[in-house]
This record gives sequence, C-alpha cells and structure tokens, in this order.
Amino acid sequence: MLNKISRSEITPYEDQSGSIIVKTGTIKAQQGKARLNNNMNKQEKTLYFRLTVAQGSYYVLIGFFIILFPVTIPHITESLILEFNSLFVGSLIVGIGGSLYAGKKYTRVPLSFCILGLVSSGSILFNQVNAAFARQPSLFQSVDIVVELAFIGLWVYLAYWKWVNRQFSKLDSEG
Repeated sequence: MLNKISRSEITPYEDQSGSIIVKTGTIKAQQGKARLNNNMNKQEKTLYFRLTVAQGSYYVLIGFFIILFPVTIPHITESLILEFNSLFVGSLIVGIGGSLYAGKKYTRVPLSFCILGLVSSGSILFNQVNAAFARQPSLFQSVDIVVELAFIGLWVYLAYWKWVNRQFSKLDSEG
C-alpha cells in the first residue's frame, strides 16, 4: 500500500522530542472515518437536544425561583445562613442548567455532560426524597421527584445507547 501514496500526501514533522514523524493522507482518511462513526444518529441527536434543553431550562427556572424566593424561617437564629445557602444552591442550579442548555450545540454527546446531567439530577432527587421522608411532601416536591427520575432515566438510556451498547457491538464484531 505504501507505493500508492504520492509524495504530496507525505508530511514529515518533528514532535516535542525531536523525532521526525511522517503522516500520510491514508491515515488522515482513516481518522476521519473514525470521527464520523462517533457522531450521533438522528434519534440520539433528537434525544440529546431535547434532554439538554429540557433539563437546562428547568434548572435555570428552578434556580432563579430559589434565588428570588430564598428559604427563610423567622424562628431560627441561623436564618441568614439558611438564606445564603438557598441563594448559593439556586445559583449553582442556574449554572448547571445554563451549561446543560449550552451543551445542545454539540454534535456528539460529551461524557462530561452525561455525568453532569446524571449527578445533578441524582443529587436533587436525593435531596427531594430526603425532604419528602422528613415531612409531608408538597405538590412541587412530588412533581420534582418525577421530573428528576425522568432526567436520570433518559441520561442512563442515552449513556447506554451511546457507549455501552456500542462497546459490546464492537466486541461481537471482533469475535
């Protein structure tokens, strides 16, 4: 195969150690094919886009709601600490929501967004379930628990579809 490569396709360059490395057009073409295989199909794109928009928008709205209406209990002497924590958590949720919403532009599902979506919805779900066990859950808590479970389910499904299933498919095709 080396005899089919023309002189214009061979590009020598030096790496950091001073070694000369040669790249060929054939290797670049193979890398391009591998990059294309990592892109999402139409269903994955639709799910990823809708999931990042839905979770991002939901978190931005909830975060602003927490910031605008912080939790204060007048009978507690640590009311200022509670108010600060409410503002802090609200701003974190707005930041997570904004980054998830901004992640809709990617053509591939970054693993970091999948982890961010799973961890943020899991921690909010854990907090809401703890609060529901401590006292009678409100309608908002009940709805939020269902929404967070839906987010977790969709992220797990997308992660399975994107990474786990494809890894097993590669193993089956190699064996």
